Amino acid sequence: MDILLVEDNEDIQRANKRTLEKYGGYNVRLAMNLSEARKQITTAEPDLMVLDILLPDGNGLDFLRELRASLSCIPVLLLSVLGKAGDIVNGLQAGADDYMAKPYENAVMLARIESLLRRTAG
Repeated sequence: MDILLVEDNEDIQRANKRTLEKYGGYNVRLAMNLSEARKQITTAEPDLMVLDILLPDGNGLDFLRELRASLSCIPVLLLSVLGKAGDIVNGLQAGADDYMAKPYENAVMLARIESLLRRTAG
């Protein structure tokens, strides 16, 4: 399974990549911003995307709305420092399949990714 991880914090990106590869067995592609994410999706659509909201070149929610408007069915897990109820509702209404607020437990992130992939497989 191929996961696109869109995260601008290098420490978080490195830790999530390691966790996803080592414990989930996933192939992880990286993007530090929305421009890189667009290129990655154009090259090859991932099986799932883990997307941060606050990125240096734009808002992940706007990118997600753009993705959904193009009829993309890529499952999306939002990971964000924005963790209030309204933020989570906004993320889900923008088209996210799941939402986790930072900080989070790696085991929970893995379980949610596995759940999303199970639901969208086939």
